[in-house]
Amino acid sequence: MRVSLLAIVLAAAGCPAPAGPTAQDGALHTGLVSGTTFTYSIGNGLSETHEVKDSGFLFGGGLAVDVLAKQNGFVQDERTLTFGIDIEQVSIVRLFDCIARCGTLDAPIPFLSWPLEEGQTTEGEAVVSVSEADGTSTLHRERHSTTVSGPKEVTVAAGTFDAFLISWSRTSTAPDGEETIESALLRLAPNVGVVQQDAFDGTALELELDP
Repeated sequence: MRVSLLAIVLAAAGCPAPAGPTAQDGALHTGLVSGTTFTYSIGNGLSETHEVKDSGFLFGGGLAVDVLAKQNGFVQDERTLTFGIDIEQVSIVRLFDCIARCGTLDAPIPFLSWPLEEGQTTEGEAVVSVSEADGTSTLHRERHSTTVSGPKEVTVAAGTFDAFLISWSRTSTAPDGEETIESALLRLAPNVGVVQQDAFDGTALELELDP
């Protein structure tokens, strides 16, 4: 059984644990605990890792973690982003690894409310400024929406989990008004993380080992 690191530290120091939920509890529930690495199979004998680590992004009222997705050492922009977590929800606060490419938002985009429950819908939008390594930049608007259903038993290589199905929609609007609408599916097991994903770019990921 996994417990909040903050609760352990406070207990060791003789301090009472917080009376209500904490951002750390939210990170644990949604599988966004810093120091965790997920390994996914993506077919044809290939795999992809998602490393969760503390972020330098300052997220008021909570904590921020980077999720760095890599295949054979190469960053996968589609699945590399920064999440901000507070006592009620998880928000998207930055896109890409911000080394070769960085997507800054004019406001956090609400992504998921936690704890996850059947029927939850979360949505939000922001203006995204993307800076490239060559010094060029582009501007567009993104609107994200997620809907939660389940939980339902899901079996992957790492085992069998009770996972919620999260339908995720992303609408990108260019400065000229042209819209691109994409969809993805996540299967998220509380206190574990994403065990299966059908990503925006069509990549199918399945958890190989329980992290």
